This record gives sequence, structure tokens and C-alpha cells, in this order.
Amino acid sequence: MENIRPKAGEVIPWEIHEKEYEKILGDKELLKQQWQNIETIAFRFIWSILTDF
Repeated sequence: MENIRPKAGEVIPWEIHEKEYEKILGDKELLKQQWQNIETIAFRFIWSILTDF
């Protein structure tokens, strides 16, 4: 098991998610940036649900 811990505001770190792709075609940095944007939205949603109840 890897010892990669999510940073503040992350659910699944990019380093773990990146390994799910066999080969990344295109702009890897753009994909990483978009993944991190989605992660931020997911984290905020989960946090808001947890703090609302």
C-alpha cells in the first residue's frame, strides 16, 4: 500500500489517480489541473454536507 496522503482539500490525490491511466495522451498538466479542480469541488461538497448536519 502506498503512503501517499491527500493534501488539504483533496479526496484522492492526483498521484494515485494518475496510475489508473494506462497511458495519458495529450496534455498531462491540463488533465492534472482539471482533476484538481474537480477534487476541490468534491471536497467542498462533502465538507458542506458534513457540517450542515
